[in-house]
Amino acid sequence: MDNERLARLKMVLTEIERSSNLGTSFEELEELRKQEYHLEGGKDGTYLMGNYRHNLEQTGWKQAARYVAAKRKRPVKGAPEEFADYIRNFKQDVSDEVTRMEMRLEYEKKDNNV
Repeated sequence: MDNERLARLKMVLTEIERSSNLGTSFEELEELRKQEYHLEGGKDGTYLMGNYRHNLEQTGWKQAARYVAAKRKRPVKGAPEEFADYIRNFKQDVSDEVTRMEMRLEYEKKDNNV
């Protein structure tokens, strides 16, 4: 299960990186964030300070909402700075969880070999 989750997280990270390079629409990335949030337990998930689900939720509350509001205020210019902040935070959420999972799996492997 952990290896499957790690593989999924790495695919999400790859998709974020690919999307940010291609200028993919906000809606596509936001749908990906919402899918991840749902897979991690959504509103019914157990809250732990700093956990991945909560970080995804905050990215939605803060960066996604800020981007939508800025784009509405500046329909012609758009909101490139807010979009970049959204991508950066979403990517950081996933990257942190990938690192945490890799460290945990490595620790478990060492613990089993003792």
